Amino acid sequence: TIVIMPSENMYMEQPINPKMLPKTTGRMDGEVERVSLGKEVIGGNQAEKFRVTYTEGPDRIEAYQWLTDFGFPIKMEAVDSSWSVEYRNLSAAPQPAGLFEPPEGFR
Repeated sequence: TIVIMPSENMYMEQPINPKMLPKTTGRMDGEVERVSLGKEVIGGNQAEKFRVTYTEGPDRIEAYQWLTDFGFPIKMEAVDSSWSVEYRNLSAAPQPAGLFEPPEGFR
């Protein structure tokens, strides 16, 4: 991981902590049930809405998940509406290799 600090013209490299990664796959860790609830448009993207039940430690969690046609979870929301996550301005396309290098001139 590269952390960029533009005000100092610096960057810092850190190892990736898998627990801190956003969930960007359709299947949830600890998933025990998935029910399709139909199609919806989220932020201009066609997505299939699911009601997902999964476990996290001793907890059983129920959430809605919207998966794009290319399999990205564009939105998740607790069934009780206590939390939600939504990705916006999403565009699925190849990324330039330069995005994975520190900016030129940074130390």
